[in-house]
Amino acid sequence: MNEDDLRLFLRIASLGTLSAAAREAHLSPAVVSHRLAQLEKQLGVRLFHRTTRALSLSEDGRVFARYAETLVETMAEARAAVAAPNQQPSGSLRVTCSASFGRQHLGPALAAFLERYPSLKVDLQLSDQIVDLVQDGFDLGIRIAPVIEPGLVARKLADSTRILCAAPRYLARHGAPEVPRDLARHQCLVLHEQNTWTLCHANGEKSAVHVSGPLRSNHGESLRDASLSGQGISIQSLWSIHRELADGSLVPVLADYPLDAQSSIWAVYPSGRLLAAKVRCFIDFLLQRWADPPWQSHGRTP
Repeated sequence: MNEDDLRLFLRIASLGTLSAAAREAHLSPAVVSHRLAQLEKQLGVRLFHRTTRALSLSEDGRVFARYAETLVETMAEARAAVAAPNQQPSGSLRVTCSASFGRQHLGPALAAFLERYPSLKVDLQLSDQIVDLVQDGFDLGIRIAPVIEPGLVARKLADSTRILCAAPRYLARHGAPEVPRDLARHQCLVLHEQNTWTLCHANGEKSAVHVSGPLRSNHGESLRDASLSGQGISIQSLWSIHRELADGSLVPVLADYPLDAQSSIWAVYPSGRLLAAKVRCFIDFLLQRWADPPWQSHGRTP
């Protein structure tokens, strides 16, 4: 069994006829039929149901096809891993990312990436749902989380610091909280069911405060917009509000009491997969681009 036979088998399965696969491979139908018969003999199973007009995958054939696709892909990745350093990666790179971060930061980065690697194409899928990278056919995921679940290799790209913030008009009306317990009397905008906010003191102690307010949402951007309009205090990631912090439309609240739980921005891929050249180039590009990300520098602005 060799790679050419696996590729030929997959093309027969895709095209549905031996003759079409033979024409594409510039082989005679007899040669294609013989190679398929030899493959079936090696495996000891029948891969196709044959009729006079067409053929279709058997149950064993469908199972083998999944493994054959993985084997062919792994062989290509293995070659790419030892390719000449100056060889440009090519093909299609499928990436999944959360919608908000993808729109604000990953999407704009792609223009520079594709200019650097013109032989690559990127299929970017934005979703706030956690997808199965293997099942859904993604090469790479960009995740924002404290930790990454087992079964994935994770490379940290940057910090994702979260802070409390509010609009100056809200603080002018209600005053600014001076210590964590003051949050209990403020209008706080809550993400999902996260109505207990835990903040850290300089001495290492922590304060868990039950908060409430006029708005609860499953969408961070909605809470950011509500804070901008002066409706209350919300927890926001610096990458989401760094421009608003820079222009003063939002200001930090309780800056001396950082939130207990912080996140990072990760590039993740399945642990059992060789790191293809196109994936490695993309991760290296993002590491370089976000070595000093703009949201962190804005976050340091008083």
